[in-house]
Amino acid sequence: MRQQGILREEVIQLIRQERLSPYIEEMARVFLERATAHADPLIATVARFELALAVTAEGDAGEYRIAWRQDPYYVLGCLVDDRHPDPDRERGRFVTVVSATIAERFRVEPVEPGS
Repeated sequence: MRQQGILREEVIQLIRQERLSPYIEEMARVFLERATAHADPLIATVARFELALAVTAEGDAGEYRIAWRQDPYYVLGCLVDDRHPDPDRERGRFVTVVSATIAERFRVEPVEPGS
């Protein structure tokens, strides 16, 4: 959202439309939950992934499967490097499995790479 220049407006909308907890962790969770329904599929996917990482870090024993249209390692690498992912690069169907039982907390499973 920051790279697209929409983060500020999204936060303002959150404050206007939601009854927010004074606790930053709870506000962050509400923000991510809203972002999972974002019109931009990449923003929604990254939000689902971040939310799954957050809840499993807090002790949730569930396993979360998040579908991606691009290689998650490519997308996450772009975000870490503060680059916007090229929508035509690293196409395919992938799933991240997020769970507290996974050593690195998530793994990527290609469903249909390169399609």
